[in-house]
Amino acid sequence: LAQWITDPRNPLTARVWVNRVWQGHFGAGLVRTPDNFGFTGDKPTHPELLDWLAAELVEPTASGGRKPPEWGTKHLHKLILTSATYRQSSVHPKQDAYARADAGNRLWWRAERRRLDAEALRDALLAAGGNLKLDKIGGPSFAPDVPADALEGLSTKGAAYKASPAAEQGRRSVYVIAKR
Repeated sequence: LAQWITDPRNPLTARVWVNRVWQGHFGAGLVRTPDNFGFTGDKPTHPELLDWLAAELVEPTASGGRKPPEWGTKHLHKLILTSATYRQSSVHPKQDAYARADAGNRLWWRAERRRLDAEALRDALLAAGGNLKLDKIGGPSFAPDVPADALEGLSTKGAAYKASPAAEQGRRSVYVIAKR
């Protein structure tokens, strides 16, 4: 089954994976129904791009330098993140004309504004304030400072939570442990 799923002659697997990676970066996939690539699902907004990215995933080409591994998602991320589509502004010079023709931005003529999740927001605020510590990668998690009013509902407020030392508070949010 695994060989059939990943067989280069089966394009569906690569297309679905490419669409999921695209959706992770843009908020919506090239196929707007990521759980349904069948007849009742949406058609791809850019079928040629979807097929090209799927081919690059299965058998990447070397654009100078080393050839990336087959089925390498890192190469796929690099292609998407260095594209003009990803780097465009959310405000377009021809906003009014394009909005009349494609109000839902299905053709990716501008970037969509997206909310940051809590972890990305915390890291962005620490970085903007010059307090993000990138020198310690890996290792044990840390418990962040939590205001006393946030602990108000706990029955054992004082003993229920203990924050890590202040020197560890500036690490990236990926190292936060929710409970201690």
